[in-house]
Amino acid sequence: MPRHEILIYLPLKPSVAKIQNLPIKLPVRIEDVPKIVDRDKIDLDIIIRGLETQHRVKPNEYYDSYLLYFYYEAFKKSLNNGDIEQAKDWLGKAEKLKVDYRYFFYHGLLLREIGKLNLAEIELRKAVEMNQNFYIGYFELARLLQKKGEYDEAVKFHIKSLEQSHGEFDLPLLGVVDSYSASGMLSSALEILEHIPSSSRIFVDALLRKGVILNELQRHADAEKAFNIALRREKRWELFYNRAYARERLGKLYPALTDLKEAFKMSSAEEILYDIALLEREMGFVEDAIEHLTLYLDSNSDTAAEVALARCFLMLGDPEKAKGMLPDSAPEDLKEYINLCSLLKEKGRKDHEFANPLFSGLLREYKTGKIGEKTDKLRELSSSLLGANSLFEGGYIDYQKLMEWSLKSLSDTTAKSRIRGIMKGKVPDEREISVDELKLFIRFLPFFGFAFGSMELFARRFAFILSGSGETLAMFLMILRLYSYALADEAVDIYSFIEEMIEEFRSFAFEFSRFIAEVSETHFIDADTALESVSETPREFLVKILSLVRTDAIDEASKTDNIYTYFRRYL
Repeated sequence: MPRHEILIYLPLKPSVAKIQNLPIKLPVRIEDVPKIVDRDKIDLDIIIRGLETQHRVKPNEYYDSYLLYFYYEAFKKSLNNGDIEQAKDWLGKAEKLKVDYRYFFYHGLLLREIGKLNLAEIELRKAVEMNQNFYIGYFELARLLQKKGEYDEAVKFHIKSLEQSHGEFDLPLLGVVDSYSASGMLSSALEILEHIPSSSRIFVDALLRKGVILNELQRHADAEKAFNIALRREKRWELFYNRAYARERLGKLYPALTDLKEAFKMSSAEEILYDIALLEREMGFVEDAIEHLTLYLDSNSDTAAEVALARCFLMLGDPEKAKGMLPDSAPEDLKEYINLCSLLKEKGRKDHEFANPLFSGLLREYKTGKIGEKTDKLRELSSSLLGANSLFEGGYIDYQKLMEWSLKSLSDTTAKSRIRGIMKGKVPDEREISVDELKLFIRFLPFFGFAFGSMELFARRFAFILSGSGETLAMFLMILRLYSYALADEAVDIYSFIEEMIEEFRSFAFEFSRFIAEVSETHFIDADTALESVSETPREFLVKILSLVRTDAIDEASKTDNIYTYFRRYL
């Protein structure tokens, strides 16, 4: 034996040896002994050097079995670190020492990692044929088949893995769920998840999948409950992210935003910045949205984000900056809307042809001075809002003053409580608005003149101030669009109008979008019924307005209640 090949057989306590799966007497090269003194865990490379030396000095089946095991441990470490070449080297050493079912198994994992899926399948099938009790082998084969899109076969081998493990290994349950989900068998996947006990090691993973499936099934309230239970067990960014999705569809916009921020804090995934910005924009936090969109676009090319950024600048009254941000692929309607706002800001000195009749009408009515006449008359009609005019300066509203004014003017205690909370920096839970508060929003609109970007910002911010719910925001946006048609002296195709609006607010007012779709299909009321009806809820009020517009009975309704005057085409 060469003089430098000196081994020390280090005696280990059985408990220590068991932790690292080491022999009771571990061969260690003499130069490595100082490196393991006073250490709880021995480095993998030291273990392998000692066992390799033992093999060179005197091959021994007992020690060789440990060497083979640690070659595969080193292989797994390299593969997990993405070092494919080093993983190949370790696998080659294992092959020279001994070829058994484990070699084909790990070779299959290597081939899967480099994308050679068919060859990987052959190797993994060899492994389970050589050892038919190898439940990890069945599991990895099933995962490979999932990757190939062969979900029926994947389920078969996941079940085989469960059977061979005799209940000791439950990850295949998640594999069956994922295979069913990918196949569109969501109910079957959900049924399995319902039967996974809370004591299971995969319970949180099961709840994550359950919530995602419930979201896909549009059962957003149930999805939120599943994520709540999971988050009480463990804080994961995926749970916060997917709960945000459920909460947004439920109209819980601020809680959804809080979840997204937590998900980003935990994951640093840049894509979440975009989601955060969209929610901020919905609630009228446009300055924050601009900051997050800009940060996201610094390292991502995304036309949807550029469109969102342009809309933010438009709401802040800067159509030229919005125009500069807009990509060529932006929707034509948005391009026209930005052009309209730009022309109105320039006092309509230029002519322009618009494909959208709403925009053509607004420009026409502005150039003839009729919009100015209408808004002047409507401001007189809004004179009952004592002191409201003092909140505006140059077409812009001071939102701090608006909240102070609202505290003095509103009678509802829950509305006042919410506003006080916001002013103190604490956002209370969402609340439903009253019909009077919906009418208050309408009466404020004439004070903005023809600043449509500012009106949209007001709709978003006032919805947050009064309510915080997605449904309130959706109602305000519908009201604003109907008001714009009235200013433009343009008829409304009510069915196209509803279809467009639902597309705009489905993501943050899912149940309300269903309600409005049902109204469009079966629940419109005739003119006489609409004129005689008394709206007790905001939904009833909105249905009444839509029905009056549809039947061209707005003028008649305004004779008994001047709130409908705001939606008349002629004054």
